[in-house]
Amino acid sequence: MEKHKVLDLFAGAGGLSLGFSQTGRFETVMAVEINENAAQTYTKNHKIEVNTQDIRSINFKDYKKYPILKEVSLVIGGPPCQGFSNANRQKSELFSNNNLLVKEFVRAIKEVQPVAFVMENVKTINSDKHKFFVTNGELKELASIGVQIKEEEIFIGNTEFFNEQLINLFNERKILNTFADTTVITKLKSLVRYANKHKNIKGFIDKNSSFFNRYIPNWNQHFNTYDFEELGVLTSNFKLTLESNMTEGNSSSILLAQAIQIIEIHNITLILKEIVEKKIEYSSTFNKRGKGIFVKGFTFTVIDYLIKIFESLGYLIDNDVLNSAHFGVPQERKRYFIIGYRNSKPSLPKSILSKEDFFNIGHAIKELEELQPSFNASDDMPIKKTNWLNHPLSKYLNANVEFLSNHVVTQSTQTALERFENLSPGQNFHDLDNSLKSTYADTQRTQNTIYKRLDYGDVCNTVVNVRKSMWIHPIKNRAISIREAARLQSFPDDYIFIGTKDSQYQQIGNAVPPLLGRAVAEQVLYSLNDKPQRTLKQLLNKEKEVVH
Repeated sequence: MEKHKVLDLFAGAGGLSLGFSQTGRFETVMAVEINENAAQTYTKNHKIEVNTQDIRSINFKDYKKYPILKEVSLVIGGPPCQGFSNANRQKSELFSNNNLLVKEFVRAIKEVQPVAFVMENVKTINSDKHKFFVTNGELKELASIGVQIKEEEIFIGNTEFFNEQLINLFNERKILNTFADTTVITKLKSLVRYANKHKNIKGFIDKNSSFFNRYIPNWNQHFNTYDFEELGVLTSNFKLTLESNMTEGNSSSILLAQAIQIIEIHNITLILKEIVEKKIEYSSTFNKRGKGIFVKGFTFTVIDYLIKIFESLGYLIDNDVLNSAHFGVPQERKRYFIIGYRNSKPSLPKSILSKEDFFNIGHAIKELEELQPSFNASDDMPIKKTNWLNHPLSKYLNANVEFLSNHVVTQSTQTALERFENLSPGQNFHDLDNSLKSTYADTQRTQNTIYKRLDYGDVCNTVVNVRKSMWIHPIKNRAISIREAARLQSFPDDYIFIGTKDSQYQQIGNAVPPLLGRAVAEQVLYSLNDKPQRTLKQLLNKEKEVVH
């Protein structure tokens, strides 16, 4: 019987596609992934060339260019989506461009018109923090499909002294460019960070004297003052104070205050410029005394939009958070899934493993503990396996291959090794003696996943880039290898990762666990009146579903 043809968007290293292909009934015929290293990994394992274009430039209705799309019956993918919060957001951006990629997934559904689709995302996508801002001309379409629109005040920034002036300049359509050159702002931000850490700025000025000497002669040319005299005075005064500090070493506190003021003005102009460029609908900008500049705009939640738009396109849907551990992944990774089907209401998979039966870290990686990893990803030599556990997860992960690839780690510094030696399974950075924390500026803000020594008996936390997080092997004083991280994500040993060492770790951290994807894929098959060649329950030796 012919396999169902799949289009995979935001495909990454191919974890979701792998889960679908493991059913034996799906074939991915086109994949889109902009990251070159991830695309190479995808091609290596799925044997198709990946389209690495920006998805916004792809016309999915162009059958002359992409004739295979005529055969696609299923679209899958996990578009990036970041939360927004007035209390905690990057000031350099009012709303993430990544959120707009969610709309690109919707556009692909509109253009391809598949029988079914699967969208995967962060577990919090259904929260109020994940929102869009209404742009010019959108209100009518959104209202027509029943999307709830909310008017709210969005904090832009606070300069203390220039709020009213910046609002006036914006209303007069004079803020068409940002306040300062990016290079200058980047340097000033480094100055502020240095001052916060060292409580003075002399060392920073001395270290960066060549930069400032290069920029000072034409200092004002690196700023847009919008024909507003007081902004010109601010930049000129900063230049004078900087010159004084470089020659006489004084006025540090004044220079720091001026730098902070310039950075804040720049951040505000960056957002005001963005409002114009991205055509955001707003009713007013205003100043709250003592609190800064606000814009009154219109928002709608990502999840409300997705549900309403998919329903308007004729799909019946099911949507919820799934925990990977319920489907044989040795990791409690929770992800949000939306599954849509045209002909009947689909359903997401029910749990296969109860909490008491979750597979643990030991089931995934213990059999590799005596295999010596290498340090260089480019010299990755397959290592002969010496030990196989009698466990369903082990049998699946070993994939009937005799040699192990990607068993590569970061070569640890002496400081890191000392930390490794002082941590027991289950402990992390915060369990270290203070004498071993000295290289961290703010130890209290360090996450408890940093320098985490894994415990064979535990179910793993969400796998991220474990190289950056410095995850430690349960009993060896070394980092977790690329292959061990891949196994914790349920990638079998015959799945080979390509790229730099950090890229491979990142690809794994970004991936959908294949076994989780496989569970969802089986449900899609049942909607299509089809079934997998071998069920996930059979693979895991669990013939009965459990209710979680």
